[in-house]
Amino acid sequence: MPTYHRILVATDLSRTAAAALSVAARIARRDGAELHVLHVRLAVNDIVNTLGPDKGAPQDVLGDHAVRAWIRSAGCDGEVQATRVLSGGLSAAPQIVRYAQEQGIDLIVMGSHGRSGAALAVLGNDAQAVLRQADCSVMVVRPDIQRETLRRILAPVDLSAHSAAAMRRAADIAAQSGAALEVLLAVEPLALPPFIAPVLDSAQNTENARNALAAFVGEAHLPVAARRVLVQGVAHAAIVEHARRQETDLIVMSHAGLSAIERLFLGSVTERVLRTAPCAVLVHREAEHAAVVPAGTARPEGAAAAVQHPT
Repeated sequence: MPTYHRILVATDLSRTAAAALSVAARIARRDGAELHVLHVRLAVNDIVNTLGPDKGAPQDVLGDHAVRAWIRSAGCDGEVQATRVLSGGLSAAPQIVRYAQEQGIDLIVMGSHGRSGAALAVLGNDAQAVLRQADCSVMVVRPDIQRETLRRILAPVDLSAHSAAAMRRAADIAAQSGAALEVLLAVEPLALPPFIAPVLDSAQNTENARNALAAFVGEAHLPVAARRVLVQGVAHAAIVEHARRQETDLIVMSHAGLSAIERLFLGSVTERVLRTAPCAVLVHREAEHAAVVPAGTARPEGAAAAVQHPT
């Protein structure tokens, strides 16, 4: 069963980040993984510190002291193997991604909204940026609803190789935690002219999608039983709504990647889920992208264009 070996918590020393550290510490204990904590001191913070009462002290010393104090306040003192303070510009994401690559990190854990208001508008959401740039898996934690134990896990799929790998990872976590697993396929309505739409048999299209989902899950030989869920509607909205109704504790999905222009204008299903999910979200990436679609799996006939990729 796959485990994580090196876990990185990227922190801005906020309450949200403390929730992420708590989750990461539990995963590290479960997997016997190294736990790293990284704080990127942004340029705006350096200016504030320089004008503050500690302006005579070296900034790296102040930063390291603050990080260690934050770790102790989160109740994780003694569980962290490495701490690092780096200087950044207006975004922490490049430093986080670079550190993860250099240290061989296979899971980055972050809080969802460490900043708010004007700071968020100016600096952007580091979690989103890390998700787009990182080579490893990324987990984003919501502090207000995070539970100690996992009860329900949701794995949205699009019948692709990437989502097959994420589904298997979700099943592994469900097996380890004793949580119930749901595998969800969202079939989006086709945007077709009125004179073509009546020709399509929506009932048959739904049945094809249901059969394809059954084959997709069956061929994966998951270590736990999975409840299959087929929903109609816009993918990211359907995923979030289902997770909210079912009181899901963790969403596990893939992020196959979009071009820079596509991200700018369209975003992605995964990133939209990340922004609005009512629970923690684990975005899974296979090492060296070695995921393989289960043999015999195919998209529903006539519905390929309607299945939204969670990329």
